[in-house]
Amino acid sequence: MEALTKTVGSLQQQLDSQKQLWDGFHAPATAALGGATEAPAEPNPNASAGSLDQIQRDVDELKSAQRQVKSGLFNPDISAAVDFITSYSRKANNVNFTLRDAEVMIQSNVDQYARAYIVFNAETELAPTEKLGIFDKTSLGVEEAAIQTTNLPWGLQLKAGQFFADFTRMDKIHSHDLPFVDRPRSLTEIIGGEDASRGFELNWLVPMDHYLRLTGGVVDNIGADLPITSTLFNPDGSVHSASAFNDGANRPFQSLMGYGRAATLFDLGSGKVLHLGADYAKGSQDTRRQIASADAKLEWQPDPAKYDLFETGGEVLWSKQSGQLADQTLWQSPSIESLFNQSTGNASAAGGYVYAQYRFGKLWQPGVRVDYTHSNAFQLLDSDNNGDADSLGRLTNNVWTYSSYLTLNLSEFNRLRLQLNYVNGSEDIVPGKGRNDIQAFFQWTVILGAHKHDFAP
Repeated sequence: MEALTKTVGSLQQQLDSQKQLWDGFHAPATAALGGATEAPAEPNPNASAGSLDQIQRDVDELKSAQRQVKSGLFNPDISAAVDFITSYSRKANNVNFTLRDAEVMIQSNVDQYARAYIVFNAETELAPTEKLGIFDKTSLGVEEAAIQTTNLPWGLQLKAGQFFADFTRMDKIHSHDLPFVDRPRSLTEIIGGEDASRGFELNWLVPMDHYLRLTGGVVDNIGADLPITSTLFNPDGSVHSASAFNDGANRPFQSLMGYGRAATLFDLGSGKVLHLGADYAKGSQDTRRQIASADAKLEWQPDPAKYDLFETGGEVLWSKQSGQLADQTLWQSPSIESLFNQSTGNASAAGGYVYAQYRFGKLWQPGVRVDYTHSNAFQLLDSDNNGDADSLGRLTNNVWTYSSYLTLNLSEFNRLRLQLNYVNGSEDIVPGKGRNDIQAFFQWTVILGAHKHDFAP
């Protein structure tokens, strides 16, 4: 934009100079000067009046291009994504047709100092073991709305608003951009769905030859849903509607979640690149929550002239939550209500996943994934089997998920995917029906327009 402005100014200056010389000497105008930036000292007698007209046309065309560029810089880009999934659970004998994402994104530069984007989404939870009715478990609203700086010095960038925090490698990716159909259970349960957050985030691309990016943020929470450490289970193993921990009526500074991430990469030569990252988050008020993770990804492109690409990676995660238990966590009894209000406890979870995939040319990409989640959560118990909860216990579950998937990239805007999961747990995967399940998925994802979310490794 700056270069175009300078060119227009230079040609306009030449045009004005030529007109003055023409009027002053009443002689043929000087010839066009191409890329010169200084006006001539005297007219060129070999030029004609047509030269002035040509310069005028050049200036008019460049000014028109300049207006179009300026308009394009600040006109919002509008795009969309549609992610449709058919799922089947063998143990639950359940089929769901799920429009997981119907997402619209609006983004634009505000001025030379900032850009902003808004993501609207009608999202439906992917729950293969549950029968979903029309619009059941569908949430419609603003998924992201944030402002980013574009002109801070020293490699800094500040973001504010509602956004996916730069935390972990895979959980900040929107569902329709994942390399597999479903988000790994370890991420979903330990963090609580996507890295949805509201607050401030500062990124620093360290000014050095080696790539190193540091992130720090202060947000109200990390995770769109309750993590497994906050989940309270009913006696039958189903999820209770309330959180296990007390949620205060206010939000003091100490309850905010502070987090940090460090990410780097190494060029190993021969088309191989290794990405490494580490994260930590902490917040405390009535409850204290900590999350830690580490991730790695290796990419290998055997032949830069082809589309073939091998990719393998994974993450390990740990989380712990402790503090005052909510009233609903314990059985309902007015005689001991005051005792409940003083009760404290803790819950923890750990796990991770690894995956590998290989893209053959433009179209096909098969892959495999293994995911493990260990959780130690609270569960209401019915010790006398009268149908009412009368005590509090623990639900410890170890879940392994083995997945294989095949992606067909019809184009960069149109993608089909098949996936098969075998899920095995130490507690019932489908409440009351067993500890293992086979789940199948068919995914069809299309992109309308330049729909590209920010991603930092």
